[in-house]
Amino acid sequence: MWGFDRSHTDVWQFDNGDNIGATFWRDLYNNPTFKCYLTKRWKEVTASNQALNYNVISNKIDAVVSLISEAAVRENARWNTVGNLQNNADAMKGWLQVRIGWMNSNLTSFQSCANPILAPLVITKIHYNPLKEQDKRKQ
Repeated sequence: MWGFDRSHTDVWQFDNGDNIGATFWRDLYNNPTFKCYLTKRWKEVTASNQALNYNVISNKIDAVVSLISEAAVRENARWNTVGNLQNNADAMKGWLQVRIGWMNSNLTSFQSCANPILAPLVITKIHYNPLKEQDKRKQ
């Protein structure tokens, strides 16, 4: 969208030649403290059995393919929009595997700061103002 090609597996979205994204992300990424937190979090969520681990994602895709395979046949018979469901799933898994691998290799250069000390969360104010019943009905 917006003219940016997000299909690349081997670049950061904000630093892709002529296809440069928002400078906010580049500035944030170039901040050493942010890189430390990013690396730490990436390693947490891609660890074995975690949500962004390739095997977990791949198994989830396989489960969805299994769940919708019968409906995909009917969808193709009626509208011919799905194509080969298994080939589409395999292509998606291939793209994810390459992208996750690239990110792993590009974030490991920050190993020296992969375990930053996290500042404690401090809540200084809670804003709680529930709507009255009559206001809820107007929405």
